[in-house]
Amino acid sequence: MQSLDRQEAILQKLDGFGQGGGPQFRLEASSAQHSLVERSVPADSLFQHLSQVGELDKHGAKRIRAETEAKSLTSNPVEKKGTSNTTATGIILPPCRERELQDQFLAAILGSGGTNHRQSQIHEAHKQTFQWIFTESVDDDEKPAWDSFVDWLESDSQLYWMTGKAGSGKSTLMKFISHHPRLSHHLKKWSKERPVTIASFYFWASGTAMQASPEGMFRSLLHQVLDQNRHIIPKLAPQKWESACLFGKSMAWEPDPQQLHQLLGYAISEISQTSHICLLIDGLDEFNGDPDDLIDTIQEFMSNPINLKVCVSSRPWVVFEDAFYQQPQLLLQDLNRRDIEEYTESMFSTNRGFKRLQAREPRFARQLAKDIVEKAQGVFLWVCVVVTSLLAGMKNDDRIIDLQRRLDTLPPDLEDLYDAIVKSWDPFYFQHAAQYFKLLEATGPGCDARIFFLVDIEDLISYAIELNQEPLPVPEYAFQVETVKRRLNSRCLGLLEVRTSTIRMDDDDMPDTVEYLHRTVKDYVTKPEVQTRFQAATKSLDPYLHLCAAHLAAAKSPCFLSGPWNSKSDTLIIGHCYNALKFASKMAKANTSAMPNALYDMV
Repeated sequence: MQSLDRQEAILQKLDGFGQGGGPQFRLEASSAQHSLVERSVPADSLFQHLSQVGELDKHGAKRIRAETEAKSLTSNPVEKKGTSNTTATGIILPPCRERELQDQFLAAILGSGGTNHRQSQIHEAHKQTFQWIFTESVDDDEKPAWDSFVDWLESDSQLYWMTGKAGSGKSTLMKFISHHPRLSHHLKKWSKERPVTIASFYFWASGTAMQASPEGMFRSLLHQVLDQNRHIIPKLAPQKWESACLFGKSMAWEPDPQQLHQLLGYAISEISQTSHICLLIDGLDEFNGDPDDLIDTIQEFMSNPINLKVCVSSRPWVVFEDAFYQQPQLLLQDLNRRDIEEYTESMFSTNRGFKRLQAREPRFARQLAKDIVEKAQGVFLWVCVVVTSLLAGMKNDDRIIDLQRRLDTLPPDLEDLYDAIVKSWDPFYFQHAAQYFKLLEATGPGCDARIFFLVDIEDLISYAIELNQEPLPVPEYAFQVETVKRRLNSRCLGLLEVRTSTIRMDDDDMPDTVEYLHRTVKDYVTKPEVQTRFQAATKSLDPYLHLCAAHLAAAKSPCFLSGPWNSKSDTLIIGHCYNALKFASKMAKANTSAMPNALYDMV
């Protein structure tokens, strides 16, 4: 039954309603039930709406008839030509209203779990590194064998696997690829100039549960592909779209993981009919479930449309080798030697201490850089940590023999390297460094760097209780964050760092955050022997008490990074209040009487 026919049937039903004492008018809900991804017509929403109304009087029936007639008129695609858009359900909307509904739907899809946060936390590729992925030939006999990424982009082959050791730079490479203009250039050759939709997701075991889950992947990828293909939103959720169009309802909703999975599959199928799609999925080894389930999901995506490519990255686990061994691939630690050389030379060449060394001992300076590259064995992260250590020595005018001994004593294995760094901490700062790790473990990833500044305040509880309520100026926020950076660097020697998001949204206060240098650092500090050492140094510290007080202070003196008070300001303050209460519920019983009045006043 077509849309207008069903609407006319409703009008006739309403005309007969209210006669003879006003019998109940209730449509069976089953007549309006549709799968979330079924195509349906606008009248379905009218039936569904009326089934929820319950008893109607004659006056109510007349009102609904008038509203329905008005909506029926706007369903004529001829009406308001040039000023409105006709959606997939045949309903014409003003462009501003259509955009508003699309934004509501996309916001509901993305949710509040920070699914796209990981990409912003990955370091940008150092200048001139990873250029080979788009330029080099694989025919050079002197280089390790690998499958050309450019050839794959331009071919009909569906999957490419990037693998490598922990810390070899896989995530940085994936981010570099996703942002590079040549990605679209080469994909256009595959698509024969048809539109190409590109979406990416970065699994993150050190992040929130959502950032390491299939739900997080579904949300992020679905949000990105729909944002680039908004015209298919009415087809994905026809009843919600119709209800929003006809009755002014919001498109906000809370899809569950199964619905998100279903919607993403439907979106890929729908978009691939007129466009091509390329998905970049990083860190399969950081997925918090069964790797086989993730592999099945990826293969499911590729099972129907031929216009889909998927590039994945992971450590070389057996489960991934078995699944992808026949696919085009590369082993990153065999290919990043030139990148490591470029990074090392760049870092040294801008350091005054190295320049002095180079002027005095040019041969040794070259040999030092060469030794670093050889010892790294393709682990880019190892190089970053070691170069930082050597540069610190150069600031102290270390002798050549000192620098060489420093390099020789640093173990080539990442975990052993972290252990050596912890053992080299200044004993005076060991307790403070251990406290930072304990606080990050308690608060979870992505903690506002300002919280670490507040936690360091003497007599923090009294400070938080007595603090006046007024916004914190942005320059003061910048000072506090810079202070945290310097303290982390001097206490933890690079194992913890402050990161600034590379993605800034309008009207969004995205603070600098304290993070582990790498997932391998988190793995290291959770080892029982390391935990024992940290616990011995922080016996008297209740991290939850300090975090509670710090968030209370932050709620009283919020910093609005995006400017004056805006729509996100309340969310920022409420977030700090929520965290204060959350940590209050976890603090040691001996400390529960420390802040009850302050928390009560806050609520």
